[in-house]
Amino acid sequence: MQHEKSAGAVIFRMEKEPIYLLLKHKKNQGNHWAFPKGHTEAGETDEQTAKREIAEETGIQDIQLLPDFREKVSYIFTQEKKTITKEVIFFLAETKTTKIKISEEHAEYIWLQYAETHKKLDYKDSKEILTKAQNYIIKKRITNRNEKS
Repeated sequence: MQHEKSAGAVIFRMEKEPIYLLLKHKKNQGNHWAFPKGHTEAGETDEQTAKREIAEETGIQDIQLLPDFREKVSYIFTQEKKTITKEVIFFLAETKTTKIKISEEHAEYIWLQYAETHKKLDYKDSKEILTKAQNYIIKKRITNRNEKS
């Protein structure tokens, strides 16, 4: 069985509340909304992969991976009659960038609030990671507010 590893991130920018970035894959690549992610290259850490893939897929350079948020999704799929196990590591990443330059593999992008982002996502794992990201951000905001008081 073949094994693949990828890394990516739930990207948000902070306004009154978090606004999340989704990319829509082109029809020949699934035609679904997802978070930026991609294959790990030899010698890369998961963090390096996530930052590189974010830059390649969105043009975002000012990315900050938030500490203590790391989620793993594992699944099995078949491609060209081969069974492949895949592991994807997701980070939570903050940016101030609003204009995105999407890669050729994507058809469009959108910034949305939590509820709308949740509705757009197709996969249960992605919805769960988004919810964990939202809870993390809310908890951090409350903690930061209490520390400043």
